[in-house]
Amino acid sequence: MKKALYSLVLLFGFVSYLNAQCPVGDVVLSNQTEVNAYTFTSCTTINGNLYITDNPSSPTIVDLSKLSSIQIVTGSVQIKNLGTSSIPGLGSLSSIGGNLDIESNNSLTSLGSLSSLNSVDNLFVSGNSSLLNLSGLDHLSIVGGIFINNNTQMSSLDGLQGVTNITGSLDISGSNMLSISALSSLSDIGGSLSISSTKLTTLTGLESLTSLGGDLSVSNNSDLTSISSLSNLQEVADGNGLSIENNPNLPTCVITAVCGKISSDFDNISISGNKTGSSCEGLSNVQAACSAALPVELVFFKGKPLSGIVLITWQTASENNNDYFQIEHSTDGKYFNTLGNISGNGTSQEVHNYQFRHPSPIKGVNYYRLKQVDKSRKFEYSDIISIVLDRREISVFPNPTKGNLEIAGDVEEANIRVKDSMGKIVASQNLDAHNSINLSYLPKGMYFIEVRTANQTDIKRIIKE
Repeated sequence: MKKALYSLVLLFGFVSYLNAQCPVGDVVLSNQTEVNAYTFTSCTTINGNLYITDNPSSPTIVDLSKLSSIQIVTGSVQIKNLGTSSIPGLGSLSSIGGNLDIESNNSLTSLGSLSSLNSVDNLFVSGNSSLLNLSGLDHLSIVGGIFINNNTQMSSLDGLQGVTNITGSLDISGSNMLSISALSSLSDIGGSLSISSTKLTTLTGLESLTSLGGDLSVSNNSDLTSISSLSNLQEVADGNGLSIENNPNLPTCVITAVCGKISSDFDNISISGNKTGSSCEGLSNVQAACSAALPVELVFFKGKPLSGIVLITWQTASENNNDYFQIEHSTDGKYFNTLGNISGNGTSQEVHNYQFRHPSPIKGVNYYRLKQVDKSRKFEYSDIISIVLDRREISVFPNPTKGNLEIAGDVEEANIRVKDSMGKIVASQNLDAHNSINLSYLPKGMYFIEVRTANQTDIKRIIKE
C-alpha cells in the first residue's frame, strides 16, 4: 500500500513538473484537439512564436483556457480563422516581442480578453468581418507599427487611446470606419501614414500629430471633407511621398505639411481626383492655394559669392505673424542643414530687407533655401537657389621631385594616395599642417598623386628622381 501511494505521489509530481515546463521553440495549435493536448499549462513564457490558426471552413477552437498562464511570448502571435466571438484564454498575456496578427476571424467581435497586453512590436488587425473596435488594447502606448485593414464592421479605433508614439507606420482602411478620434494622444509616427477607403468625414483624432518620418497618403475616402486635423503636422520630409487622391468631397488641402512639401520638394507628389472645382482638385490648384495662404510675401531671395563667403539677401513686402527665418544649406540640392536663424518682423505691411553671411561654403555648387516659421510654428519654404564658387586648382611641386612634394590648392583635410605606374597604392596619408608628403624612400620612376577632399578628387602625375 505504501509503495503504491509512493508511486502515485511520484507520478503526480512528474505530471506537475511537465506542466511547469515550457515548450522549446514555436507553439502551433491548429484545432481544439491540439489545444487540449497542450500540457505546459503552468508555463508563463513562450520562447518563440505562438500560432493559433484554425480551419477557415470548419473552425473547432472554442476554448484556449490551457494557455491562461502565458504572460510573455518572445516572438510573434498569430490568431487566425477562429470561430469564436472573443479570444478566450489569453487574459494573462502582457508582452509580445514580435508582431500580433489577428486575421480573418469572422465571428470575432471583441478583443477584450487581451486587456493585459501592454507591449507589442507591430499590430496587424485585418479581415475580421464582425470586429467592431479595438477595445481591450487600452494599455498599449508605444507600438512599432499599426495596420488596421478591411475589418468591414469596424467603425472606430476605440482601444488605442493610450498610443502616443508609433515608431513604424500607421495604415488604416475599412469600408465602415467612421472615427479615428481614439488616436488623440498620438504625437509621433516614425514611418508612413496611410488612410484609405474609409467612411471618415474628418481626421479628428490626429490633432496632436506633429512628426511624420515617412510618406503621407490620404486616398479613396468618399466622404472626407477635411484634413485640417493634420494642421500641426510639421512636414513631409524631402524624399518622402505625398499622395492625396480620389477624395471627391475634399475641398482644400492647404495645411503646413502639404504646402511645405510642394514648395521644397516637388518629387513624389500626387494630388488628383479630389472635389471638382476646389483648391484641392489637383496639384496646380493646391499650389495656387498654398501661395495665397503664405504668411510672408517674399519679393526676392538671392545670394552671391563675396571674398570666399556667400552673402544671402532677401526682401519681404509684407509679413503676417512671422516669427523667424531659418537659413538652410545643401551640397546636393536634396538634403539641407540649418545655418542659422534671423528674426522676422511679426505682422507688418512694410518692406523689410534681410541678409545672412555663410562663412564656409564649399567650392563648387552651394544650394540655399529659407524656412519661414510663424509664431504658431507653422512654416513654409522658399524656392531653392544655387551659388557656384570656383575652386582653386590643386597643384603639386616640385615636379620632378627628389623626395619632398608640396601640395597647394583647396586641400584642407585632404587624403593623399600615391600609386605607381601599375596602379598599386604605395603610400597613403592625411595631409599635415605643412601640406607636404615625403617620397624620398620610393624608387625612381613615374607616380600618380591622388588628392581626395570632401568635394573633389584630383590626380597629378609626377616623376621621382
